[in-house]
Amino acid sequence: MRTPLFGALLALPSVAGAYEVNERLELTTALRGLLQYGDYSDALNVDGGPLDSATRGAGILDLMADYRPTHRDALHAWVRLAAGNALNEIGGVALEPYGDPLEDELQDINGSGRDYLLEAWYRRSFQLAEEASLSLTAGIIDAGEYLGENEFADESDAQFMNEALETSNMDMLSYNPGAILELGLKDWSFNLVYTQSENEQGSRFNWVSGQAAYRVDTDLGEGNYRFFAFTSDSAFLNAKGTRDDERFQGMGLSFDQEIGKIFGGFVRVIWANDNAVVDFNRLWSGGVNISGRLWGREQDNAGLGYAFLEGPRGSELRRADVAEAYVRFQLTRQLDVSLDLQYQDNKLRPEDESGDDDDAGHPAGFGNPSAWVAGLRINLIF
Repeated sequence: MRTPLFGALLALPSVAGAYEVNERLELTTALRGLLQYGDYSDALNVDGGPLDSATRGAGILDLMADYRPTHRDALHAWVRLAAGNALNEIGGVALEPYGDPLEDELQDINGSGRDYLLEAWYRRSFQLAEEASLSLTAGIIDAGEYLGENEFADESDAQFMNEALETSNMDMLSYNPGAILELGLKDWSFNLVYTQSENEQGSRFNWVSGQAAYRVDTDLGEGNYRFFAFTSDSAFLNAKGTRDDERFQGMGLSFDQEIGKIFGGFVRVIWANDNAVVDFNRLWSGGVNISGRLWGREQDNAGLGYAFLEGPRGSELRRADVAEAYVRFQLTRQLDVSLDLQYQDNKLRPEDESGDDDDAGHPAGFGNPSAWVAGLRINLIF
């Protein structure tokens, strides 16, 4: 049985204030609460029964430590505890209404046998010239944060909640052993990322991605323009659920640009090859960020976003449309509250169009599930 929001909050350990211990060590504590209500149509729950509506919550405790023994060295650790999964684990629609990890995803993370510990890495930096730097990071990393990140659509804890808008939609790359090489050259930055992960079928594979990013700062405002590419090794399963010589690979772009002091826009596009066991291999998304300056509260903001996704052959998912709007109110330096509304519409393939897997299609009468999801999010950060 899922824990309601307030029960989830009570189930978490008491929050202790965090602070800068000294010039080298900084501790951060974040207590987060989430409540979501979903109104579903033409949808099935995880047990295969009809799903009409549901209300679920989650409570999250984040504990982070950053230690800098020298100006060149940094160590980081992030532990997350959670009670409840909000609407992520009840079924109904393909895209999770909350993209960051909740209770179930914090158990046996990516098949590693590890619980709660999301990141633990060491970074060494080198100053090559006045405007050139190099850094190497190794440990348990979030490789997805180096693939198509975006200033306006990058984390469910603070921005868009739905996973289609909050990341590059490749969560399998997050919180695994790996290494990152980063090169900074004035307004340009480049990274090369290696990680090893496990897909939904339990197959472990190696992954390499690279990204080039250009930062601009003009009278219009700041902007970031990122181009990236990625590839797995041949251990990644194909659309039939077997191994062959074909790799899962693709490319994409992620742009964000301020447009004056109030508005900002973003675009993210990802293309990947068709022969792989993944839910989606095409993503187009975009939207607008609105500063609270518009209503006289500079620290507030709102977001409007839309994402269109397509599934590869062999997937029961033909396409998905996701629209989301949120407004976030910064009440104090430590406390913010957000109101969120999502709409998701899925188009599923009939069984006779789902490749060689006879079970890949959806039962008759449940071919196009959709949902409205309303959410409340609270962050208290020390």
